[in-house]
Amino acid sequence: MDIHIKNMVCDRCVMVVSTIFKEAGIDNANVQLGKVTVENPIDSEIFKQVVIRLKQVGFETINDSKSQLTEQLIMFIKTSGTKSSIFLIIWLIDSIWIIPI
Repeated sequence: MDIHIKNMVCDRCVMVVSTIFKEAGIDNANVQLGKVTVENPIDSEIFKQVVIRLKQVGFETINDSKSQLTEQLIMFIKTSGTKSSIFLIIWLIDSIWIIPI
């Protein structure tokens, strides 16, 4: 199960999110920038507490595919560091919003 998380931009973010999942008793979480993968489904009450804790420290879960893709593109911009990448991503985002799914 993949959980997409907005506003993760650095290794410290990964550490903070990892800690939140561990404190919730989810020890098998594989945390990467923008995404947490868990092997087993998470109990809904525990997941609600994780979401609340994530919001307290400036993160939020992303549930729809357009927002997930947008966040992935933003992460690409932040890690690439070139102006041409920014223009490419802006164009891609504009293109995505006009294509019916």
